[in-house]
Amino acid sequence: MVTLVLGLMILTMKSLSLLWVLGTLVGISFLFSGLDLLTFSASFHAVSNDRSASAGSQERAGPA
Repeated sequence: MVTLVLGLMILTMKSLSLLWVLGTLVGISFLFSGLDLLTFSASFHAVSNDRSASAGSQERAGPA
């Protein structure tokens, strides 16, 4: 309900204010999309590094 009311308020704004609000919302969306990609990448690399470190330590230990 709140989203619908805010959407109607934005659509009834004058042209300059409308462009400013839409630009701000798109910018915030891009910002959070970028942060999401960075955290995904960091977690992916952390898992990848953990696996390669554990595989490397098993190779150094030699056969049992």
